[in-house]
Order: sequence, then structure tokens, then C-alpha cells
Amino acid sequence: MGRLARLLIGVAATMALAAGMATVPTEAHKPITSQYTYNEHVFPIFRDQCGACHVDGGVAPMSLLTYKDARPWAESIREELMGERMPPHYVDNAGGPAIIINGGTSRPLTAREIDTIIVWATGGTPEGDAAKRPAPVATRLDWPAGRPNLILRMSAAYVVAAGRQEDTHEFEIATGLTQTRFVRAADVLPGTPSMVRDATIAIENGPVLAAWVPGDSSALLPGAPAGTAYRLDAGAKLLLRIHYKKSWRDERTARADRTSVGLYFTEAPAPGRTIQPVSVDQAGRVVSNAITVLAIRPQLDRPYASVDVHARTPAGLRVPLLQLRAPRPEWPRRYWLERPADLPAGSRIEITALPAPPDPDRPAPPASSTGLMISLDAVQP
Repeated sequence: MGRLARLLIGVAATMALAAGMATVPTEAHKPITSQYTYNEHVFPIFRDQCGACHVDGGVAPMSLLTYKDARPWAESIREELMGERMPPHYVDNAGGPAIIINGGTSRPLTAREIDTIIVWATGGTPEGDAAKRPAPVATRLDWPAGRPNLILRMSAAYVVAAGRQEDTHEFEIATGLTQTRFVRAADVLPGTPSMVRDATIAIENGPVLAAWVPGDSSALLPGAPAGTAYRLDAGAKLLLRIHYKKSWRDERTARADRTSVGLYFTEAPAPGRTIQPVSVDQAGRVVSNAITVLAIRPQLDRPYASVDVHARTPAGLRVPLLQLRAPRPEWPRRYWLERPADLPAGSRIEITALPAPPDPDRPAPPASSTGLMISLDAVQP
């Protein structure tokens, strides 16, 4: 059990004891022992850290952006925080290099924010002063980084049938380009946000342009750092792989989606600065040429207790690249290094991974699973 989990259990136990000793609880509600209220203290955290998913029309099963919606889920929220399952921020910066997620806007909850939510959830979930009631928050279908240079929409709507909660499908999208262009970033605009769980944009027979999950705008990532880009040839096609997951409210209803892809172009990079993928499995890989690693995209086949990606240079120097704590495959992110890592020719990429304990509520990976894979985005130094 991690230090954070032990701290949270202590906080929760203290608050539970205080709640039990304070007053006799009413039939309708726990006694109010929390000094924090939803309107003044909890809502700003939910809005800024959870609102991309937990909003009406969002992919999460419930909204947290009104007191009426959030209060019934207080116990579940407490359990998710104590289990370190939410928010899904798996980077362990203490054990590896600095990582940029969502252009630097994505971050884990602070100890103070966690304490605020736990105390509120355990201490009677008070609503607070109505005069401080926040304004409603609505889902906006827009491009967070501004209008892309090229917008490509699925040729037709895709329907997830009634009675089917999850589905994964790959769509082929023609770019219609008549000349080679260079892509610095790509993003996804879901047609039906409530069921687009994650998406991957790749060039056919080429690199992945973006790994998208709700709340992480791919275009806000550094994507291609200055002077680097992905090459997109004339006539190229994109492969858009979408994982759909309906909420329990929509499981018995057929729902249609027609998602759009946005591409942001840049000038042609200098020779050797076109981004290329480097695939690595758990056996490791030696790179024959010198490379500069810009980003790492784990492809998880199951939950892991920890994942450590590093390089070993011919001189024996260990170069940390990425360290994750308790990552889960339902959040398939690409992690960009704040400082790209230069590796000399002959360096060996190594992966150390510890699988999570078995979970009876989660099916085992299929026998055909290829195991943990890592894709590096790299250029020539």
C-alpha cells in the first residue's frame, strides 16, 4: 500500500470517528462534521480536475458538476481516491524524468485537494452557502487548441447497438492531400462524447499521430517539439481506432457517433527531424543508430503495479525515460519528455514491469496477447 493510500485511510478513519461521536445521525443524512462545502471548496476541484469527463453528456457515468449529482456518489468518490484509481494520473515524476501531459495542464490532485474531498465526502457532504453556488457547466464540442488546418470527419456514422455496452472499431479516413504535409499535432472531436472512451490516430503503415482520452487534448501536447514533425504523404490515409463505452444509462439504447479528426500542420523539418516510431517489447531492444527520444507510448495488455522504461548506454549509463505507478490499459496515453533524451548508437531500451495483483472483477488478458509493448517517438540527433 502506498504512502498516499495510508494517509488517506488515516484521514478517513479520523473523520469517520469524528462523525460517529459528533451527534446522532438523522435518517436522511450523516451529521455534518466537514469544514469544507461543495459550493465553496469541492466544486472548483471537480470543475478543474474532473469536469472534462464528469459532466452532463460526458463519457463518465455521472456528472460531478452540481451538488445534486455529486452528493449520491460521495462514498464512491472517496473509495476511488483512496484506491488511487482516480484521477488517472499514473506518472511517477519522483522516479523518472519530468513528463508533460496535456500541454502541462494535466496534473495529479494535491494532498490538500485530496484531503478536502475526503473530509467533505466523509463529513456529511454539506452543500454550503447558496450564494456561492457555482454556475452550471455544460459540455462544449469545440477544438481546445483552435481550429485545425485540416478537419476530417468519419465518412458515415457508426452505431453501437442496443444491449452492447462496449465496442472497438477502426475507421479508414482518406486525407485527400495532393502534396506532402508535416503534422505537429492531431486531435479528436467526438461526435458523441458520452461514449467515445479513447481513440488513436495513426497514418496507414506509419506512426501514431495521437493517443486521445477525454480531457487530454492531443493538440495541446508539445506534440512535435520545435523543428520536428510527422510526415504525411500525398494521398495518405489515416486509421482512426475508437473504443466506445456507453454509460449504464445508455446500455440498452442504440447510439450513433461520427467523430472528427483535426490535423495541425507545420513547415517541413530539417533532415533527420521527422519523427519515427521505435517499437520495444519486454525483451528490450538495442538501437543501431543514435536517436533522440521525444515521447513514450505504452501499449498495456493489463493493469500493472509499475512500469519503468529506461535506456542503458554502451558506457553503462542508465537513462530514465518513463516511470508509471499502477497504470491501467483503459487510459492509453502518450507521454512526452519535458527534456528529450539523447541516446548514442548501441543503447539498449529496457522495460521493467510488475503486473498488478489479480482482480476477480477484471477478465484476464487473452492468450493471444502480445504482452506489454512500448513505442518511442524519436528523431535523429
